[in-house]
Amino acid sequence: MSEPQAKPCPFCGAGNIQVREGSTFRWVVAECGNCGAIGPEARRFAPAEDRERALVMWNERPGENHHNREESR
Repeated sequence: MSEPQAKPCPFCGAGNIQVREGSTFRWVVAECGNCGAIGPEARRFAPAEDRERALVMWNERPGENHHNREESR
């Protein structure tokens, strides 16, 4: 599957979304490069999938219909 396209930041609307290490080396997060908003931490399992997992979690928005995360891969 191709990497998901990051949605714009829900706070400032910027599209400059980056994936970086989270609170420890076991986690990754997507972060807005404009305002610094941080998405939920995604657990690292396979380096090739870490970025994709963080972006999928960033793209989830309260109130939207969500598919099972495993189905979106």
